[in-house]
Amino acid sequence: MGGIKYPSQTFNRVATTASFGLLLLSTMCLTYPMVLDVTHEQELPTSSLDVSRAVSVAMLVTYVIYLVFQLGTHSHIFEDDDDGDEEEEERVLGASGAIFWLAIITFFISALSEWLVESIRGAAEGVGVPELFLGTIVIPIVGNAAEHAAAIIFAAKNKMELSLGIAVGSAVQIALFVFPLCVVIGWAYDIPLSMDLHPFETATLLMTVLLVGILIQTGESHWLNGFVLICAYVVISIGFFVHIDISPPAASPPAPATIDMAIDMASSGSGVA
Repeated sequence: MGGIKYPSQTFNRVATTASFGLLLLSTMCLTYPMVLDVTHEQELPTSSLDVSRAVSVAMLVTYVIYLVFQLGTHSHIFEDDDDGDEEEEERVLGASGAIFWLAIITFFISALSEWLVESIRGAAEGVGVPELFLGTIVIPIVGNAAEHAAAIIFAAKNKMELSLGIAVGSAVQIALFVFPLCVVIGWAYDIPLSMDLHPFETATLLMTVLLVGILIQTGESHWLNGFVLICAYVVISIGFFVHIDISPPAASPPAPATIDMAIDMASSGSGVA
């Protein structure tokens, strides 16, 4: 949308490179439990789970350090530069008002997300749509519609720092904070929530992060970059629509909960995310 109005849009390479590095780090953390499960036939049944829990703690520490970097020592590189060509916009809400309404909206979104997750399996069977497709494509679109709209509006106004802060920054928050926090909460309740997303999901995540990282490394964007990303999203959607996870044999030991429980827990907190 920004490329339609502006031939070229620029943004801070330092900030986007930092975000890309964190996304790649989180992908690496999510890859190891899957690789461990696939390549070690004689591993203990809980090896992948133990690695997931240890890695989750490291990811949460990294997220705290990232907040210090973003909000403290290097906050200037994440600020949006309007170059003085945009009129000053009138402030609608102050800090206290924004926090109040954020809390109210978060509560309602969390309740709606919980209801949506509870009904997703029945809807998937009734409509004939794979449950994994609903959990990875439909729910994120519906649950984050306002966030997506804001990113598009800011891009159309040539405020790329804000737009990328929403798009890429949200992905960093989910990967480094929400996902490991779900694992730690599951650990506290003795729920075997693992970071093993299985090969298909992990490969999809890795390729997505690499593609986004390559496109934002230049610090400049145009409408062709947007088309490439939209095309990639369509390809991913098609893949998840036809993909079916193979259930483990009944004789094997109980496997740690993975993507299904992650969808349940992450969707319940999608308002905060």
